[in-house]
Amino acid sequence: KTEPSPIPPPNDIRAEEQLIHLALTGKLNVQSGDLLASEFFSPLNADLWAAIDAIQRTKTEDPLAFGEDEDQPVKGSELLVALEANESVVTDYMKLEIEDLFIPMTIDGSPSELKERILEKSRARKLIEWIGKMEIELRLGNVSTADVRQKMLRWAQK
Repeated sequence: KTEPSPIPPPNDIRAEEQLIHLALTGKLNVQSGDLLASEFFSPLNADLWAAIDAIQRTKTEDPLAFGEDEDQPVKGSELLVALEANESVVTDYMKLEIEDLFIPMTIDGSPSELKERILEKSRARKLIEWIGKMEIELRLGNVSTADVRQKMLRWAQK
């Protein structure tokens, strides 16, 4: 018998793309810091979020450097420069993916709802990872079930 394919980790790529679209088109300020790049599932989306944040911060600190108002959309050329500054290797495939994010799209919720969807999936991935670590510790005999129960109670109280 063959093993069933693994279930992918919790994610909401669609919400990530929609939020990035809003940021690229000047309809969302990324700088608030209430959503970190590390909370994105897609590595490309995480890199884009960090690059948009850097661009928006620069525009806020020195709007004349960009020759425009800080609330203007992010240009594709600015995004590519910011990605390369973050030491990302920009491939042709990435350029195509980035171009798609500038195309008008249907947004399935408010920015805060999209952020919450992304945060919930991030929390779920972290919980699954933590449970996996506890499973390994139990299998190795490094912790008791009582220890794990206590850790779970402390986690639930946070």
